[in-house]
Amino acid sequence: MNTIIKLAFTAAVLLTIAYKFDFGAALQLLATVPVGALFVCLLLLLLQAWLAAARLARIVSLFGHRLGLAASYRLTLQGMFFNQAFISFLGGDAFRIWRIHRSRVSLADAASAVVLDRVVGFAVNHAALVAMLPWVLGGINNNAIALGLVALAVGGLAGIVLLLLLGVPGTRLALVNRLPAPWRTSRAALLSIEMATIGRHVLEARRRLSAIAALSALVALVNCLVFFAILRGLDVAFPLALACALLVPGIMEIALLPLSIAGWGLREGAALVGFAALGLGSEIALAASVAFGALGLAVGLLGGIAWLFDDHGRAAASPATAGAMQPAASRAWPRSESRSRG
Repeated sequence: MNTIIKLAFTAAVLLTIAYKFDFGAALQLLATVPVGALFVCLLLLLLQAWLAAARLARIVSLFGHRLGLAASYRLTLQGMFFNQAFISFLGGDAFRIWRIHRSRVSLADAASAVVLDRVVGFAVNHAALVAMLPWVLGGINNNAIALGLVALAVGGLAGIVLLLLLGVPGTRLALVNRLPAPWRTSRAALLSIEMATIGRHVLEARRRLSAIAALSALVALVNCLVFFAILRGLDVAFPLALACALLVPGIMEIALLPLSIAGWGLREGAALVGFAALGLGSEIALAASVAFGALGLAVGLLGGIAWLFDDHGRAAASPATAGAMQPAASRAWPRSESRSRG
């Protein structure tokens, strides 16, 4: 039922956009984008997948396992395919958890690694949004949209702070002790607490997360560059294309809401509203967003092909070397403060 609702929501948003705006004109505009520009954008998205794969490999190492870069890149591309095939990013994340877990990694570690990967990516993307907001707000001609962006920035910061507070040492054990006695042996309940307190890894591994955050910043930058390249290919003036590119982190956050298929509809609606507030025509904004989504779909299809020919083996990840950081939190379900460290 949930899937049907989200399919209906996606269709409703896209149909509304097609009704209110000239979808045909947007598609005609797409035909004017130079092939070379689209090829560069495709290469940028493949590079982005490599950066995301490097980030995932580093995060898996935090849990005492080694995920080779080639295996991580293959897994990332395949996850992008499942992002397109299922509801939002949840399908791809579930696939990545399953594949890492099959590689002799505990479910707790696999799920924690993928969730932490998603959390760090979101936090850095949001930091980019906050950093770019002063420049973006100066060019927005709609007060309601400006206030909406400020609300998005403040809400995201509040969520990140809450996540870090839940990760304070001792919180996880306190939550476990508050569970009814029968639930303390429930893997589902303990896994839920494991995910809710994922912020502890950010607090415990600050130095190692700096390199991971840098990779995430490059991932966010690629999204901006791809939109910028598409807009320039549509003959949008450099200053306006740059202003729209600075707004992309906010658009991507809205597209991540698990309300539609692979962000379709949400991304287009956000681009239409946000870019229009900067002075960009609606057809061009729609064309740029559709082009971005189509390029992402192309990369996802490459991941689908890789998945079809994958041996689906169990050797993607292996135990890390002795020097790897192995948080006590990931080794076993919490039973005492000394073992879990919160």
